[in-house]
Amino acid sequence: MAFAEFVDGRLVVQIQWHEKDIVKQIPGAAWDPRAKIWTLPLSWGSCVVMRGVFGDTVQIGPKDRKST
Repeated sequence: MAFAEFVDGRLVVQIQWHEKDIVKQIPGAAWDPRAKIWTLPLSWGSCVVMRGVFGDTVQIGPKDRKST
């Protein structure tokens, strides 16, 4: 399952190792080797494409947010 949140003007995407080829399909996806995270441009288009490639398995929002 992928998880994305907004950090410093980018979308930070946390994925499992086997999902790396999926995240590479998103235009603008970049691997940050120092932080060991994938980032995407902060745009509506990135969110739409991310939802398209990951489907319902992606969660977007703060990681500590509680479901109500």
